[in-house]
Amino acid sequence: MCSTTLPTRVPLGLLAMAELELLELMLEQRKEQLHEDVERLRRLGPVPVKVTHGSPAFELIRHAVNGRHDLIVKAARGRDVRHMTSFGTTALHLIRKSPVPVLVVSADKRLLERPKVLCAVDIGDDEVRLELNRELLAAARSLAEVYAADLQVIHVLDARKTGAYRAFLGADAFGQFVHGWHRAIEKSLEQLLSQELEGFSSVRAQVIEGDPADVIVNLVAGDKVSHLVMGSVAHREPGLLIGSLAEDLLARVECSLLTIKPSGFETPVDLVAQQNQVA
Repeated sequence: MCSTTLPTRVPLGLLAMAELELLELMLEQRKEQLHEDVERLRRLGPVPVKVTHGSPAFELIRHAVNGRHDLIVKAARGRDVRHMTSFGTTALHLIRKSPVPVLVVSADKRLLERPKVLCAVDIGDDEVRLELNRELLAAARSLAEVYAADLQVIHVLDARKTGAYRAFLGADAFGQFVHGWHRAIEKSLEQLLSQELEGFSSVRAQVIEGDPADVIVNLVAGDKVSHLVMGSVAHREPGLLIGSLAEDLLARVECSLLTIKPSGFETPVDLVAQQNQVA
């Protein structure tokens, strides 16, 4: 009778080999599944399929930028802020870090029964905001035309900014000041729309005073908006109303959300990192 002692630990080399084999198997299975999912899109022409591993947001940004793609599309998941981890969601990272426009698609198909597009612009006298507003309006118009939807364009006059002047002015002077500010923005908005949405008749414009996030959330819910279009500006860029607002709204609205960065935005993502993928 003999006895053998079984090893209590698996050799590190074997563990590494098994891990690599498992990863390759998982990538192949995901590739097959992805091929099946996009098969119905074949009528649009060839649809390249790639499977990679790593941080989903970072890999999507690398592929979108290096492949010169115009848009990243992501299904909405985990929007409830209570379920977000300290690292955020993939959609949140995309909105924050992608120089390519990002469309987070709502799972609520009922919103497409009567589609409505809401575009939030930030009226100002600098070229960066003007160029971004033009891009936002062009994207919003395209969505409205594709879905035969009504288009609403708003600028939110931040009540916190106007309120800062209250202490320096009397009640009457403050009221006149805000009214004049409101009218100046309305005129600038009308001029912008006449230039950028010429020939598009189904559009409504508003200037609303209040908290930007609350105003937009209430409009989206009240009007049952299907698509919200807005800018997504890096935290380090001062002076723009739509800074982290898009990130805040991601967890508060049920509609699809299209965000666009201003030109010149540089992503913090390393675009030349080694990618492991199955073509």
